[in-house]
Amino acid sequence: MLKLRYYRELKGMTLEELGKIVGVTDGTISNYERGTRRPNYEMLLKLSEALDTDVAHLLGTAPDDDVAEYLEEIRNRPELRMLLDVSRGATKENIEAIVKLMETLK
Repeated sequence: MLKLRYYRELKGMTLEELGKIVGVTDGTISNYERGTRRPNYEMLLKLSEALDTDVAHLLGTAPDDDVAEYLEEIRNRPELRMLLDVSRGATKENIEAIVKLMETLK
């Protein structure tokens, strides 16, 4: 799903302001936001540039910042990868018990 409205509002722009920057009407921007029209790739590039983001974030395909941080930490800490690996087949109850145990060890 296109996250156009989120990034437009984050920048404090109106539909009209963004439309002027990328060369379309405010109605077209509104249609993109509601999903009744889809921008082509060239327009996605213009929109992402105007909103200081990249196309992946605009399309909602980039990981959220907190998810990216978790992934980076898992990538850099082998002990976290080990913990994740052994928990893959665990039940929810088992994982909750392990979390409680770890909290008592802090």
